[in-house]
Amino acid sequence: MKQKYWLYGILILAVIGIVLISGCAKKIEEVVPPEDILEGNIPEITNYPKLEQVFVDLYSSVALFSSDTFSKEEIDFMKVGLKIYKEKPKLKEYPREVLHYLMSRYCGHETFYDAEFFDQTLIPLAKEITVEAEDDLAAIKAIHEWVNDNIVYDDLASVMTPKNILRDKRGDCEQYSILITALSKAIGIPARYVNTPKLIHSGKGHAWVEVYINGDWIPIASTGALDFDNDVLIEYSELKHLKNNKMVDVFIRSPYYQQHGWLDITFGYNNYVAQQMLAEVQGMLEENYNLEAKDNLESAKNKLLLWEKGKSTENRNRIGREAMEHLLRAVAILNEDITGDEVQVAFLEDFPILWHFRKDGKPTPSLGIVAGLMPSGELKNPFAFWEGFQKTLVETNPKALYLFDATYKEKTDIGFHGSCRGIDFCMLKAIDELIKNEGLDTNLNFVLYWSNDLEKIEFLNSEDIKPVTTLIEIFHDKAFDFMWDFIKAIDSMKDDDATKMSFYLPPKFEEKYKYHITATGPFIPGEPGYALKFVMVIETSIGELPVRLEIFDVPAARRGEYTNIIIVDESGNVLRPEEKDGKYYYPDCPSTLNLDSGQNLIIEREGDFIKITETGKP
Repeated sequence: MKQKYWLYGILILAVIGIVLISGCAKKIEEVVPPEDILEGNIPEITNYPKLEQVFVDLYSSVALFSSDTFSKEEIDFMKVGLKIYKEKPKLKEYPREVLHYLMSRYCGHETFYDAEFFDQTLIPLAKEITVEAEDDLAAIKAIHEWVNDNIVYDDLASVMTPKNILRDKRGDCEQYSILITALSKAIGIPARYVNTPKLIHSGKGHAWVEVYINGDWIPIASTGALDFDNDVLIEYSELKHLKNNKMVDVFIRSPYYQQHGWLDITFGYNNYVAQQMLAEVQGMLEENYNLEAKDNLESAKNKLLLWEKGKSTENRNRIGREAMEHLLRAVAILNEDITGDEVQVAFLEDFPILWHFRKDGKPTPSLGIVAGLMPSGELKNPFAFWEGFQKTLVETNPKALYLFDATYKEKTDIGFHGSCRGIDFCMLKAIDELIKNEGLDTNLNFVLYWSNDLEKIEFLNSEDIKPVTTLIEIFHDKAFDFMWDFIKAIDSMKDDDATKMSFYLPPKFEEKYKYHITATGPFIPGEPGYALKFVMVIETSIGELPVRLEIFDVPAARRGEYTNIIIVDESGNVLRPEEKDGKYYYPDCPSTLNLDSGQNLIIEREGDFIKITETGKP
C-alpha cells in the first residue's frame, strides 16, 4: 500500500505529541495503523488509495486517541462517501486537499452529518433537484434556487443540521449555507462554509459557500446579500463595488475545524487591509526615506495589481499575503534601522491553536498544541509549521520578528479552557517566552489591524502586549479557581440541608483588572427558551483594542447549565425562569445578566430554585 508506512511514522510522531501534551498513558507500540482498521471495516477501500488516504487524514487521529478504531458513525459516513466517489469518476482527479472538504462529516457548531439521513434523504433530494443540470455549475445554481425557494428566511432560526433545517424549513444565511453545502456534497461537488463577522455596508455578519468547480473554489451566494445580479455567483466586481473590500476577516470552516479552527482567507476576498498598510508605509517613507523600504513598497504595489486579476480565492489570498509581507519588511526596515534580511515575518493565522490546560485542578505553565494530521498543501500542518518556526527563529536569531493579524473589535476574546477568538494571544505569549527563554536578540513586534466603527493599524512591541500575557497568567493563578468556587457555591444549594450563604466578589484582580459575572444562554433543544450558564469576564486592552477574557468552561461548570436560578439585582429586578409541562427555561437569553465585582452575593435555596441576590457594593 503506497505511503502506508511513511504515514504510520507520521502518525506515531503525532501520537507522541498528543501523549506528551495530555498526559495520556497509552503506549505507542499499541497503536494499530489506521489503514488496517479502515480496510477491516470497508475492504473495498483498497481499490481507492487516494480516498483511503483522505479518510485516514480526516478520522485517524480520533481513532488513535481513543480506542484504536473508527467510530460506527464515521465508518457509516465513509461508506456513503465511497458511494459518492464511485458514482462520480472525475473525483479521482481532484486534489486530496479538496476531497477533505467533500468527505468531512462535520457540518458545524459541534454537529455532524447523520450518515443514514445523508444517504437516504440528502442524496436523493440533491439528485432530484439537479436532474436537468448539464454540469456542476448548473447543478449548483439549481441547488441554490431550490434552497431559496423552499427555506423561509428567518434570522431567529437556531438549528444547524441539514436534517433539522429541512424539517423546519426556516433559516438565515447560516442555515442556507449549511444546506447548500450538504446538498452540493451529496452529488459529489466539494463545498465549504465561508463567513465574515461583519459586512461594512450592513453591520452584520454573513455566511456563504464556496464550491470546487473546474479547478477553482468559486464563491456561491446563500441568501443573496453579496449577489447583486442574482446569478448565484459572488463576483469580485460585486465585492469591490459593495465596499466589502473592507471585510477584515473572512473564514473557511476547515474539515479539521474542531482541532484547528477556521482557515483565514481575508486577502482572498479583499485587499483593503493591505491597501491601508500600504498607505501607512507611504506616510512613513515621507518622514524617513529608505531605498530598501521603498523597493519593498513598490513590490507590494505590483503584487496588489496581480490581486485584481486573480481568479480563485486561494490565488488572491497568496498574492495579498505576499504584498503584506513586503509591507511588513518595509515597516521593520524603517522602525528598526535594519535591513530586510535581518527581519523575520509571519502571519499569526498560520500557527496552530494553543490551548491552556490544567492538571488535577492545578495550573500548569505549559501550553498544549491541539495537533491532528494535516496534509501538505492548502491544509498545511500547523503543528509542523510551529516546530519549523521555532527552529528557524532560534537558528537565525533575527534582529526583529514582525507578526501580523487582523480582527474585529467584537471578536477578540480569550476563552478558557479553550483558545482565543480573533487573535491567538496564547500563541503571542508562547512566542514571547520562546525569545526570552532562548536568549535571542530578537525584538518582537505585533502589527495589528482592527476594525469596528473605525479602522486602525497598531504597531505593538512585547511591552505593549504584556497586559494580555499577564491576564493569561491571572487566569492560571487566581481567576479559574475563583470561578470554580463560585460554581461550587451555587451547586452546594442543591443539597436538601443547604442553608443561606454569602459569596464575596472582590473588586479587582491584581488591583488592576476589572471583571464581572454574566451569563450565556444555550438554547434548549425542543424547548421555547434558554438555559443559563455563568461566565466571568475580565477586561484589559492591547494598544487601544479592548480584550475580554471569558471563563466558563471550568470542570465544575461543564454540567453548569441551569434552568432553576433566580437572580435579584440590587434594584430589585428579577430574572426568573418560566415553566412549561413541568420543565423550566428562560424565555429570553440571560446574557443581560451583570453581577458587578466588589459586593457580597446572598445564595440560598428557595424551593426547587437557587436564588442569588445582589447586596450592592459596601
